[in-house]
Amino acid sequence: MAKWIDVLRSTPWVLGLALLLATVSEAYHLHRCRSGSLARVLSQGSYSVSLNIGMVLFSVGLVLTARALPERLVCGGLGLFYSGRLIWRWRRRFGAAQPAPPRKGAQGKPATSADPHSRRCAAAWRVRLDLTEILAVALAALPLWFPDLRPGLTACALLLLAVVWLAVALLERSVWPRCSYDLALAVLLLMATVGALVSATPALGAPNGTYELYVQKQAGTNAIPLRVSITASNRLTPQSESLQPDELSPNRAIYATDLLVDRRVAVTVGP
Repeated sequence: MAKWIDVLRSTPWVLGLALLLATVSEAYHLHRCRSGSLARVLSQGSYSVSLNIGMVLFSVGLVLTARALPERLVCGGLGLFYSGRLIWRWRRRFGAAQPAPPRKGAQGKPATSADPHSRRCAAAWRVRLDLTEILAVALAALPLWFPDLRPGLTACALLLLAVVWLAVALLERSVWPRCSYDLALAVLLLMATVGALVSATPALGAPNGTYELYVQKQAGTNAIPLRVSITASNRLTPQSESLQPDELSPNRAIYATDLLVDRRVAVTVGP
């Protein structure tokens, strides 16, 4: 139960960072398509409001997860500052906004598309394609979240996603169509790769990974007792030749020694 409470407390700052990343990505795309600096684009009404909302959510998440009172006060002050900026920007934007007049054609009537039937057909095709992708992702989500429960089902889910995305790429004649969230997707892809290779949780890291802990003796100290307990979801195999575990089970190793000299503990985590 405590873990779920921690997840709920961390949700605001995760949402805030996601909104900030999406806002900067869309502003960067607009900056590349038009003239003007990125800072100028971000200072516009809609982007400025999104940035302030993201900072408010980020500050609230920090207040909920901070342990020391000074940290909470600083984060709370940051949240109040961006809340004030958000209210000011919101009132400035919607208070002075005026509806734009409709664009008219040559006869003084609102301009319409030259071929509304083709536009409707293209929109309907785009909706079907999007629904197919959403359905494929929804079906593959559960096996990919828990890949160890049914490895065969996980492989089928990966194959399903590959087939659907390949079909979409062939139909649209584009492997990665350009959009305003390319920067955000690139950052998330990079972080997902880093998280898969390097993780504080061995079960979430690369398979058959070797993890090493080196504890250095401080000069002038005696043999300070040292106890290291390592627990993983997969099998643990000790790799240190000079130091063997005092207690060893398939997924746990306990070392009880001292710092008479420098100590090195290394284990391999694998299936």
